[in-house]
Amino acid sequence: MSQTSETRVDYPFAGIKLPEKNHQKDSFFHNSANVEKWIDSLPLASPIECAKLIFQNLFEMNRINLEPNQRIRALELISETVENVTNNLKSRFSSTAFPLLEKNHKIALLTREICKEMAIGYKSAVADQIQTGSVKSNQQPHIIAIHRVIHFLTKVLYFSYLIYEAHPAKTWHELHLIFTYSSINKFDRVPVENIISTSEQTFTAKHLYIKALLMAAASPYQLRQREMEVLFQQLDQFLLVAKLSVTNASEELAFGFIVNLHTDKPPVHVSSSDKRPSKQFFLLDTRPIMEIIQLSLTSQAADEDKLPELTTHLKLLLLKNWGHSPQRHYVRTQLNFDLDIAVGLNEIHQLIVSANENNTKKSLYLGPSDSLGNSNETLQRSSLFLSEEEDKTHSVLSLKNYNEGPAENGTFLSTQKIERDLQINGDELIAPQQNARKEKTHPCRTVNESSGGYCIDWPFDASLKIRVGELIGIQSNSQAVEFGLAIARWIKCLPENRILVGLEIISHTSSSTKVRLDKIVPKHKGITFFPALSMEKRAEETRYLIVPSDMFNEGDTLIQKDDHDNEERTKLISLVESTGLFSQYKITPVAAMKSREA
Repeated sequence: MSQTSETRVDYPFAGIKLPEKNHQKDSFFHNSANVEKWIDSLPLASPIECAKLIFQNLFEMNRINLEPNQRIRALELISETVENVTNNLKSRFSSTAFPLLEKNHKIALLTREICKEMAIGYKSAVADQIQTGSVKSNQQPHIIAIHRVIHFLTKVLYFSYLIYEAHPAKTWHELHLIFTYSSINKFDRVPVENIISTSEQTFTAKHLYIKALLMAAASPYQLRQREMEVLFQQLDQFLLVAKLSVTNASEELAFGFIVNLHTDKPPVHVSSSDKRPSKQFFLLDTRPIMEIIQLSLTSQAADEDKLPELTTHLKLLLLKNWGHSPQRHYVRTQLNFDLDIAVGLNEIHQLIVSANENNTKKSLYLGPSDSLGNSNETLQRSSLFLSEEEDKTHSVLSLKNYNEGPAENGTFLSTQKIERDLQINGDELIAPQQNARKEKTHPCRTVNESSGGYCIDWPFDASLKIRVGELIGIQSNSQAVEFGLAIARWIKCLPENRILVGLEIISHTSSSTKVRLDKIVPKHKGITFFPALSMEKRAEETRYLIVPSDMFNEGDTLIQKDDHDNEERTKLISLVESTGLFSQYKITPVAAMKSREA
């Protein structure tokens, strides 16, 4: 049977397509005992081989005629194995940088397809029960099947977000339709036992639907992979407090996310919705969750924090994404020109140090007369970087007409990793030279730009990796020593090996420096100096320091040394941002601080 052969299910599933089925009487799926024997024979010790066998047999089962209850029984028997195998495979494509290795990308797609086939199987059973009029006499398995459809469609979305790719077409449309059906018939109020019982708490179809909505409303393509994983695990504690209600088009809306049931789109903030649905729609209210997060942020003691698994960075990001509509501070222009970039704190630091050694230049400032791009495409620096007035606020770019923007995990650097990665030069640590290669910039091309940053076409090179939250240096075309600094705010993986990255400019000044604690602590034992970058916002007369993540804390006093070995004692006044890949602090000279105190 052709893989693309499909049958359309009539009302109430109009718009949901299911594979055509044949009469294959010898399939082991007709008998639950045989299904159990097959599950026992799966090579669980080899997750990839096991996943292939599961996918092949699910694909076959979804294309043969089975009695609805038997289909549900077979799927329930295999569901726990599917959960374990897919969670096991996730480690092959999470906690990593992009682009993924081809093998790992295939594993990610296989994982997602298994969840998609599970959803198809349960949808088929639900549709068959509706069409045969057997829902009333088989209400319990019917409700379980609806619950599982929503669960596995949510997993399809989750695995798409985790690799920064667009979800398969019709995923949201089918989620909206099946939840609407369950809501009309009040099936969404019945709690169903979890596939894998990690706690005594059970959830209804409505709770699972809210989970999918909250996940999408959190702007998952702006999250690091580890943040996405933690969020997905921790969303369960918010499902009972988030409010989902039916709203009429005529009602005034001040807050919330609109869920248009007639589209293949995720929820959108009320202020971002350019066209309100003409009929009834759902409204997701996240304010009760935001109150919980706010309380968690203000907790004085660790045992008072109700959300200990969520980092402060993630909590703040959720408050922003669940609380406000995305707003653009700057005009975006479709402009294509070349950029030379450096990736990561260590690479930027080493390039500036090397350029300073060659040019004996110490101070870095990207003046308004500098230009960027090739000789035929000149862009004034005033357009490339923020003006002093504009520098006070930043925006995150997104592609026009891209429905969902397609972050990476914050792997904190341990002292042991620092010691292993950094090379020792005399009595000082210097930036790492991975595989003894010379650090260099990488050419890329912009898709669009604004005063706040760029959307760039990432150089698709297996050796050049990118993560959400990574520090990016943008080199001046005229001076090799001059680097502006930006942060990768989102990633979108598109077909044909194309990756788009949204960059937010954070500074038009940077200089290399080295830092250490004024008083050495045990975790820094044996380490003299860490590579760092210094920058200054002249309009604010404020200095900032970018250092490796998780190495220092607010209030620490540091010894800061420039490339000419001039030393200065500075204090970390406040943490501006920690992406998990670097930390940015507001600093002040210790002498200046004492003067103010006096």
